[in-house]
Amino acid sequence: MEIERFLLSLLSTVLSGFLLERVVECLLECRSCPKKILLLFGCWLQANMVIYFQDWINFIPTIFAFLICVLVACEG
Repeated sequence: MEIERFLLSLLSTVLSGFLLERVVECLLECRSCPKKILLLFGCWLQANMVIYFQDWINFIPTIFAFLICVLVACEG
């Protein structure tokens, strides 16, 4: 029971990051494989970070890291 819950949680975090990465790739151009991996990491971080209301300690660095990943990985 516990292993199924862990695998489902792992699958959902990877899937949400991948889907957000696909959305960003539809809007911005990203060609090389290492840059796509960086973009996938940034999207995974953004999609799976738990941010509570008025929690500026987590919110600002997460948005900043996501924007840096998009800036480095995408062209245009």
